[in-house]
Amino acid sequence: MDSNNESINKKIPLPKTKNYFYQILKGLNYLHKNKIIHRDLKPQNLLINSNQKLKICDFGLARGFGVPVKTFTNEVVTLWYRPPDILLGSKIYDVSCDIWSAGCIFGEMLLGHPIFCGKNESEQCEKIFEIIGTPDEEEFNWLKESPEWNTGNNGDGFAKVDRKNFKEFFKEIQDDLAIDVLDKILVFDPEKRARCEELLEHEYFRDVKED
Repeated sequence: MDSNNESINKKIPLPKTKNYFYQILKGLNYLHKNKIIHRDLKPQNLLINSNQKLKICDFGLARGFGVPVKTFTNEVVTLWYRPPDILLGSKIYDVSCDIWSAGCIFGEMLLGHPIFCGKNESEQCEKIFEIIGTPDEEEFNWLKESPEWNTGNNGDGFAKVDRKNFKEFFKEIQDDLAIDVLDKILVFDPEKRARCEELLEHEYFRDVKED
């Protein structure tokens, strides 16, 4: 990852992608077990040495968390890697925000370009919803009180879109297990995003060898 660029801008060979993403998840799992949320995970904040060892860096926005859940600022995470719930103004969140960012980075390594690259918060939401579907106001009733929710589509609210079939949508990713990992991460509901421990046990990583 070039520390001078926000995005990756090239495909990374599949074995390296798998290894790098596994290391990202291992690092996040350590942080989350120690009650730390990074809150700004992006390619620029990942360093890889000559031995292909990956390190998560830049903890300027990192915060501790516990019970009860704290109310945090929603002005976190670089736009292209920011989860939709935070984009829409949610200030109560947990490690799921890091998981979303990691999923965006994983997809970017697989595709060679960012998955969601809006110019502002509203456009970013639209690009996300085009793939994961528009959230249901009844299921997430806090959306009705969100000023950001009503900014979509030039003030008319976000158009209703159904979730895409990831296997069909991401046809250029020639790995069904990788697509399944993305499918478990890129969901609107933070509580339904897979956590690090679950992802590390996914069949996709069955052939990863740790030093």
